[in-house]
Amino acid sequence: TVLAFALLARPSGAFAQSEEALRQAIEKEPRTPAYHKELAKLYSRKGAYLEAIREYESALALAPSDADARRHLAELFGWTRNFDRSIVTYQELIAVHPENLQARIGLAQVFRWSQRYVESEEQLREVLRADPKNRDAIYGMAQSAALAGDFAMALTFADLGISLYPQDAELQAQKGIVLSWSGNSKEGITFLKRAVALDPASASTYRSLADTYAWRKEYRFAVENYRKALELEPDSTGTALDLARAYKNDGNKVLAEEVIRQVLRGSPDHHQALELLQEIRRNQEVDWLWTLEEIGEPVVFFGILLILMRLFYKRWQVHRLSRLYRNLYRFILPCLFLLFLAAYAARIILEMGLYYEIAEIALTIAIALLILLLSLDRGPVSVPMTDRVLVVGAHPDDIELGAAGAMLRFTHEGARVYGLVITKGENGTKAPAEKRQTEAQMVAAGLGLENLWVLDFPDTQLRQHITGIREAIEKKIEELGIQIVITHSLHETHGDHAAIFEAAKEASRTCSLLCYESISAPKEFVPNYFVDITAYLPDKLRAIGMHKTQRDKFYMDPELIRGRAAHRGLQAGVRYAEAFWIYKWVR
Repeated sequence: TVLAFALLARPSGAFAQSEEALRQAIEKEPRTPAYHKELAKLYSRKGAYLEAIREYESALALAPSDADARRHLAELFGWTRNFDRSIVTYQELIAVHPENLQARIGLAQVFRWSQRYVESEEQLREVLRADPKNRDAIYGMAQSAALAGDFAMALTFADLGISLYPQDAELQAQKGIVLSWSGNSKEGITFLKRAVALDPASASTYRSLADTYAWRKEYRFAVENYRKALELEPDSTGTALDLARAYKNDGNKVLAEEVIRQVLRGSPDHHQALELLQEIRRNQEVDWLWTLEEIGEPVVFFGILLILMRLFYKRWQVHRLSRLYRNLYRFILPCLFLLFLAAYAARIILEMGLYYEIAEIALTIAIALLILLLSLDRGPVSVPMTDRVLVVGAHPDDIELGAAGAMLRFTHEGARVYGLVITKGENGTKAPAEKRQTEAQMVAAGLGLENLWVLDFPDTQLRQHITGIREAIEKKIEELGIQIVITHSLHETHGDHAAIFEAAKEASRTCSLLCYESISAPKEFVPNYFVDITAYLPDKLRAIGMHKTQRDKFYMDPELIRGRAAHRGLQAGVRYAEAFWIYKWVR
């Protein structure tokens, strides 16, 4: 009697009476699964999915073999986006009832929702093996293939479905969607219109048709179809915002704002609606500015050219020897000014708008290239242009591994950088020692060093020669007027590196001493100074790669060098950096 009343009340919409009757029945007979199952169906119709899940779980606890209840439970898990539980529940059902095609179709749909398209297709193919004309499986295959980007397969299954079910609106719409996604939007619209004619109550089809018109920038038709979809589903916030965007793109910003306000009345904090409203208002301000095109646009160009002239003048002052910056400031920018003035005069005086439009395009391209050039400039000066820097290493390749990026940057910014290598590194290669010396000289030229000296102290025996090394470093400091010495650090596991630090420490009595991070630096090396080498890392890698006699050494691996630079960059707040420890700073 209770079930009969619930079934009679459900179609008439008397949910409250039906729910009350079922609850009373459950209180009297709590172990009757049919009551729980019917109450779950009632909750599903109301959209109370969590309550429906609870009742289905109660029904299954009493009747674990109820395949229908388990399928509906899996379906509800999917609707509430609990995909993992939905998949497990479907798989449990299929394990017991492999012939349950509806369960396989439902599982395929959940796989599709969770973007597991291959597994979705596997389930659907199982259904089609058992029932080659299964409409839901054919439709699901078309959907899965389209979402996976296989439009040819999607169209094959859409055509198969239409041939079997020519009056099926969803299949017609699916073919239209696939055609639109594959770039054939004109034919896609034809099928979507056919789907609308077959099922004029389908909000999703109107929405798909509107989306296609929007892609084609036919915003008037997009507005028309979004409105129909919204009439069918007035609570759809997504459709309302799409309608607002279509209004905006069609130039009707007043109606766009009205639609957004309706959304905000229901959800005052809806962030997408608020962002769209701000975008529309910003565009209105831009539209107002365009009414001053006759004056505003030339002023903008004039201002940009002035700013560029100022910026390039500063760059020319920094890069005094750069012919590029000198020519840009002296010739190219003045020519752009003259081109702009001539074109504007032709527009105003001679009413030759075409020449102005051509000049405008040329100016835009030229300005874009100039801005790109500025953006590629390697940054502000971090070392004064008068500085003279001596970089000291124990072996060829040491100064490149530790400080090539800094040397490149300092050289580019005007410092005069010199290199001093204490040994020829004869014990570090099977090749003749002169080969390593030649490589070092080639690298120095590529780095733009003023000069590089390779001395002949014995490799791996520098601890016995600290006094001689100190004297060699002192001599270069005095000869060149060095203000900054950069070398190995106090924290070293390589004896030669430690010896170089001791010698440099004593030699650098009157200048700054920075220590770079060499390949043998232990964890005790804690940097307190970083140089941003983001723009110079490719050049550093090329320089290190020129030490061909050392290619078999693990520390010459470009990815290892890049990784260390990225690690130090993360510490410094830039993309790539070299790390240094300041032993002494004199200014």
